[in-house]
Amino acid sequence: MAKIEEEAKNLNIRGVFLAAIVSALSFVAALFWRDAVSATIDKIIPAGEGLYYKYMAAVIVTIIAAGSIYLIYRAEKLREEELLKKLHALGKRRLSKIIKK
Repeated sequence: MAKIEEEAKNLNIRGVFLAAIVSALSFVAALFWRDAVSATIDKIIPAGEGLYYKYMAAVIVTIIAAGSIYLIYRAEKLREEELLKKLHALGKRRLSKIIKK
């Protein structure tokens, strides 16, 4: 029971660290992808038409990044909900013990 309560206390700290890690990794990945996509577009697309394809690549990468971040946060939210259910059940058990006395 103490483990569940301890996890609940650490939940907010975990969320802050998760957000910081996701932000840092997203930034690093964006820097690498920027160069790679730019070089690929410059090589494949004729000189006059490159701007359109750069915007298309930016939109595609943004959609992929946003989807990945959503999945990460959704997994964390599910974990949080599961923990809250455990805490709720723990509270009910303690309350029933108090009422029986």
